Amino acid sequence: MNVQRSATLLAGVAFLLGPVVAGRGQDAPVPGAAQPAALENVSPGVYRLGAVTLDRAARQVRFPAVVNLTEGPVEYLLVGQHGKTHESILRTEVSPTQVHTAMLLLGVQSLIDKASSGAARPRQPPSAIDADYLASAPLPAGASVTILVRWPSADGAPPTERRAESLVDNSDTKAPMSDGFWLYNGSLIVEGRFQAEIEKSFVAVITDPDALMNNPRKGHNDETIWTAGTTRLPKVGTAVEFVIQLPAAAP
Repeated sequence: MNVQRSATLLAGVAFLLGPVVAGRGQDAPVPGAAQPAALENVSPGVYRLGAVTLDRAARQVRFPAVVNLTEGPVEYLLVGQHGKTHESILRTEVSPTQVHTAMLLLGVQSLIDKASSGAARPRQPPSAIDADYLASAPLPAGASVTILVRWPSADGAPPTERRAESLVDNSDTKAPMSDGFWLYNGSLIVEGRFQAEIEKSFVAVITDPDALMNNPRKGHNDETIWTAGTTRLPKVGTAVEFVIQLPAAAP
Protein backbone atom coordinates (compact mmCIF):
# COMPACT_ATOMS: atom_id res chain seq x y z
CA MET A 1 0.00 0.00 0.00
CA ASN A 2 1.71 3.24 -1.08
CA VAL A 3 1.37 6.55 0.72
CA GLN A 4 -1.19 7.97 -1.70
CA ARG A 5 -3.35 4.83 -1.56
CA SER A 6 -3.17 4.64 2.24
CA ALA A 7 -4.17 8.30 2.49
CA THR A 8 -7.09 7.70 0.13
CA LEU A 9 -8.27 4.66 2.09
CA LEU A 10 -7.98 6.44 5.42
CA ALA A 11 -9.91 9.40 4.03
CA GLY A 12 -12.64 7.01 2.93
CA VAL A 13 -12.79 5.41 6.34
CA ALA A 14 -12.86 8.84 7.98
CA PHE A 15 -15.86 9.66 5.79
CA LEU A 16 -17.58 6.43 6.83
CA LEU A 17 -16.84 6.95 10.52
CA GLY A 18 -17.38 10.71 10.56
CA PRO A 19 -20.91 10.52 12.01
CA VAL A 20 -19.79 7.63 14.20
CA VAL A 21 -17.17 9.55 16.13
CA ALA A 22 -18.95 12.87 16.03
CA GLY A 23 -22.46 11.94 17.17
CA ARG A 24 -25.16 14.02 15.52
CA GLY A 25 -22.94 17.02 14.91
CA GLN A 26 -19.29 17.94 14.76
CA ASP A 27 -19.56 19.65 18.17
CA ALA A 28 -20.98 16.56 19.90
CA PRO A 29 -18.29 13.85 20.16
CA VAL A 30 -19.23 10.39 21.32
CA PRO A 31 -18.45 9.99 25.04
CA GLY A 32 -15.18 8.13 25.49
CA ALA A 33 -14.28 8.14 21.79
CA ALA A 34 -10.53 8.10 21.12
CA GLN A 35 -8.92 11.05 19.38
CA PRO A 36 -8.16 10.35 15.71
CA ALA A 37 -4.74 8.74 15.18
CA ALA A 38 -2.57 8.95 12.10
CA LEU A 39 -2.05 5.82 10.03
CA GLU A 40 1.67 5.11 10.38
CA ASN A 41 3.52 2.83 7.93
CA VAL A 42 5.96 0.92 10.16
CA SER A 43 7.21 -1.65 7.59
CA PRO A 44 6.14 -2.92 4.14
CA GLY A 45 2.44 -3.78 4.37
CA VAL A 46 2.29 -3.14 8.13
CA TYR A 47 0.55 -0.07 9.53
CA ARG A 48 -0.22 1.24 12.98
CA LEU A 49 -3.27 3.19 14.10
CA GLY A 50 -2.65 4.16 17.70
CA ALA A 51 -1.90 0.87 19.48
CA VAL A 52 -3.64 -1.15 16.74
CA THR A 53 -1.46 -2.90 14.14
CA LEU A 54 -2.81 -3.67 10.66
CA ASP A 55 -0.90 -6.33 8.70
CA ARG A 56 -2.10 -6.52 5.09
CA ALA A 57 -0.04 -9.56 4.07
CA ALA A 58 -1.08 -11.60 7.11
CA ARG A 59 -4.66 -10.21 6.94
CA GLN A 60 -4.50 -9.54 10.65
CA VAL A 61 -5.39 -6.81 13.10
CA ARG A 62 -3.46 -7.00 16.39
CA PHE A 63 -3.51 -4.98 19.61
CA PRO A 64 -2.61 -5.32 23.30
CA ALA A 65 -4.95 -6.54 26.03
CA VAL A 66 -4.66 -8.04 29.51
CA VAL A 67 -6.24 -10.95 31.36
CA ASN A 68 -9.11 -9.49 33.35
CA LEU A 69 -10.52 -12.56 35.14
CA THR A 70 -9.85 -16.29 35.17
CA GLU A 71 -12.92 -17.75 36.88
CA GLY A 72 -16.65 -17.34 37.13
CA PRO A 73 -19.45 -16.66 34.64
CA VAL A 74 -18.73 -14.50 31.60
CA GLU A 75 -20.71 -12.81 28.85
CA TYR A 76 -17.79 -11.27 26.97
CA LEU A 77 -14.40 -12.37 25.78
CA LEU A 78 -13.04 -8.82 25.46
CA VAL A 79 -14.23 -5.38 26.55
CA GLY A 80 -12.64 -1.99 26.98
CA GLN A 81 -11.14 -0.68 30.19
CA HIS A 82 -14.43 1.09 30.98
CA GLY A 83 -16.74 -1.61 29.61
CA LYS A 84 -18.44 -4.56 31.33
CA THR A 85 -15.23 -5.77 32.94
CA HIS A 86 -17.08 -7.70 35.67
CA GLU A 87 -18.12 -10.29 33.05
CA SER A 88 -15.23 -10.35 30.56
CA ILE A 89 -12.14 -12.56 30.39
CA LEU A 90 -9.96 -9.90 28.74
CA ARG A 91 -9.87 -6.11 28.70
CA THR A 92 -8.04 -3.56 26.57
CA GLU A 93 -7.32 0.15 26.50
CA VAL A 94 -7.52 0.49 22.70
CA SER A 95 -10.45 2.17 20.99
CA PRO A 96 -13.17 0.09 19.27
CA THR A 97 -13.29 2.80 16.61
CA GLN A 98 -9.62 2.29 15.77
CA VAL A 99 -10.03 -1.50 15.61
CA HIS A 100 -13.04 -1.10 13.33
CA THR A 101 -11.14 1.36 11.14
CA ALA A 102 -8.33 -1.17 10.73
CA MET A 103 -10.82 -3.91 9.85
CA LEU A 104 -12.46 -1.67 7.25
CA LEU A 105 -9.06 -1.00 5.72
CA LEU A 106 -8.60 -4.78 5.41
CA GLY A 107 -11.88 -4.98 3.50
CA VAL A 108 -14.07 -6.58 6.14
CA GLN A 109 -17.02 -4.33 5.26
CA SER A 110 -17.54 -6.05 1.92
CA LEU A 111 -17.50 -9.43 3.67
CA ILE A 112 -20.15 -8.24 6.12
CA ASP A 113 -22.29 -6.92 3.26
CA LYS A 114 -22.21 -10.34 1.60
CA ALA A 115 -23.00 -12.12 4.86
CA SER A 116 -25.86 -9.74 5.67
CA SER A 117 -28.04 -10.32 2.63
CA GLY A 118 -31.49 -11.33 3.83
CA ALA A 119 -30.46 -11.26 7.50
CA ALA A 120 -32.78 -9.85 10.14
CA ARG A 121 -31.76 -6.43 11.44
CA PRO A 122 -30.46 -6.78 15.01
CA ARG A 123 -32.39 -5.09 17.78
CA GLN A 124 -30.42 -2.83 20.09
CA PRO A 125 -29.98 -4.68 23.38
CA PRO A 126 -30.93 -3.24 26.77
CA SER A 127 -28.11 -1.84 28.90
CA ALA A 128 -28.22 -5.06 30.92
CA ILE A 129 -28.80 -7.93 28.50
CA ASP A 130 -31.33 -10.36 29.97
CA ALA A 131 -32.93 -13.70 29.16
CA ASP A 132 -35.98 -12.07 27.57
CA TYR A 133 -33.84 -10.18 25.07
CA LEU A 134 -31.67 -13.22 24.31
CA ALA A 135 -34.69 -15.45 23.71
CA SER A 136 -35.77 -13.46 20.65
CA ALA A 137 -32.71 -11.51 19.50
CA PRO A 138 -31.35 -12.68 16.13
CA LEU A 139 -27.65 -13.39 15.84
CA PRO A 140 -25.99 -10.49 13.96
CA ALA A 141 -24.75 -11.31 10.47
CA GLY A 142 -21.05 -10.80 9.90
CA ALA A 143 -17.78 -11.91 8.39
CA SER A 144 -16.12 -15.07 9.71
CA VAL A 145 -12.88 -14.37 11.58
CA THR A 146 -10.52 -16.38 13.74
CA ILE A 147 -9.47 -14.89 17.07
CA LEU A 148 -6.11 -15.76 18.63
CA VAL A 149 -4.68 -14.76 22.00
CA ARG A 150 -0.91 -14.83 22.62
CA TRP A 151 1.14 -14.26 25.76
CA PRO A 152 4.79 -14.69 26.76
CA SER A 153 5.91 -18.08 28.05
CA ALA A 154 8.28 -18.63 30.94
CA ASP A 155 12.02 -19.30 30.59
CA GLY A 156 12.31 -17.75 27.14
CA ALA A 157 10.13 -20.40 25.47
CA PRO A 158 8.08 -19.40 22.41
CA PRO A 159 4.92 -17.44 23.24
CA THR A 160 1.79 -19.39 24.09
CA GLU A 161 -0.95 -19.03 21.48
CA ARG A 162 -4.55 -20.11 22.01
CA ARG A 163 -7.68 -19.88 19.93
CA ALA A 164 -9.97 -17.53 21.81
CA GLU A 165 -12.78 -20.06 22.11
CA SER A 166 -10.52 -22.42 24.06
CA LEU A 167 -10.43 -19.83 26.86
CA VAL A 168 -14.19 -20.10 27.43
CA ASP A 169 -15.90 -23.11 29.04
CA ASN A 170 -19.44 -24.38 28.44
CA SER A 171 -20.99 -25.61 31.68
CA ASP A 172 -23.59 -27.65 29.76
CA THR A 173 -21.04 -29.70 27.84
CA LYS A 174 -18.37 -29.58 30.59
CA ALA A 175 -15.85 -28.70 27.87
CA PRO A 176 -14.31 -25.66 26.22
CA MET A 177 -16.30 -23.75 23.63
CA SER A 178 -16.09 -25.58 20.31
CA ASP A 179 -13.46 -24.55 17.75
CA GLY A 180 -14.60 -22.34 14.93
CA PHE A 181 -15.08 -18.84 13.64
CA TRP A 182 -16.41 -15.73 15.34
CA LEU A 183 -18.60 -13.20 13.55
CA TYR A 184 -17.26 -9.73 12.87
CA ASN A 185 -20.57 -7.85 12.72
CA GLY A 186 -19.13 -4.36 13.25
CA SER A 187 -21.55 -3.11 15.95
CA LEU A 188 -24.59 -0.83 15.52
CA ILE A 189 -24.94 2.88 14.86
CA VAL A 190 -27.83 4.32 16.87
CA GLU A 191 -28.76 7.99 16.43
CA GLY A 192 -25.37 8.58 14.85
CA ARG A 193 -23.46 6.92 17.67
CA PHE A 194 -21.15 3.95 17.27
CA GLN A 195 -22.35 1.60 20.00
CA ALA A 196 -19.11 -0.36 20.32
CA GLU A 197 -17.40 2.88 21.32
CA ILE A 198 -20.16 3.82 23.73
CA GLU A 199 -20.28 0.39 25.41
CA LYS A 200 -16.57 -0.51 24.94
CA SER A 201 -17.72 -3.93 23.76
CA PHE A 202 -15.36 -5.86 21.47
CA VAL A 203 -16.26 -9.58 21.57
CA ALA A 204 -19.50 -10.94 23.00
CA VAL A 205 -20.02 -14.54 24.08
CA ILE A 206 -23.78 -13.98 24.26
CA THR A 207 -25.74 -12.15 21.56
CA ASP A 208 -24.87 -8.46 21.63
CA PRO A 209 -24.99 -6.55 18.32
CA ASP A 210 -23.42 -3.54 20.07
CA ALA A 211 -20.15 -5.52 20.20
CA LEU A 212 -17.79 -5.61 17.22
CA MET A 213 -17.76 -9.43 17.22
CA ASN A 214 -20.16 -12.16 18.31
CA ASN A 215 -20.12 -15.87 19.14
CA PRO A 216 -22.20 -17.83 16.58
CA ARG A 217 -22.20 -21.18 18.42
CA LYS A 218 -25.12 -22.96 19.99
CA GLY A 219 -25.78 -21.31 23.34
CA HIS A 220 -25.10 -17.76 22.19
CA ASN A 221 -28.56 -16.89 23.48
CA ASP A 222 -27.96 -18.38 26.95
CA GLU A 223 -26.27 -16.16 29.55
CA THR A 224 -25.99 -18.95 32.14
CA ILE A 225 -23.65 -21.49 30.53
CA TRP A 226 -20.40 -19.65 29.78
CA THR A 227 -17.51 -19.45 32.23
CA ALA A 228 -13.82 -18.55 32.11
CA GLY A 229 -11.55 -21.43 31.10
CA THR A 230 -9.59 -21.24 34.34
CA THR A 231 -7.00 -23.95 33.63
CA ARG A 232 -6.07 -22.52 30.23
CA LEU A 233 -5.68 -18.88 31.18
CA PRO A 234 -2.58 -17.15 32.55
CA LYS A 235 -2.93 -15.19 35.77
CA VAL A 236 -4.95 -11.98 36.01
CA GLY A 237 -2.99 -8.99 34.77
CA THR A 238 -0.96 -10.93 32.20
CA ALA A 239 -0.34 -8.85 29.07
CA VAL A 240 -1.55 -10.57 25.90
CA GLU A 241 -1.70 -9.85 22.19
CA PHE A 242 -5.20 -10.05 20.72
CA VAL A 243 -5.26 -11.09 17.06
CA ILE A 244 -8.20 -10.90 14.61
CA GLN A 245 -7.40 -13.09 11.63
CA LEU A 246 -9.34 -12.78 8.38
CA PRO A 247 -9.55 -15.74 5.98
CA ALA A 248 -7.10 -15.84 3.11
CA ALA A 249 -8.07 -13.49 0.30
CA ALA A 250 -9.75 -14.98 -2.74
CA PRO A 251 -7.55 -15.14 -5.86
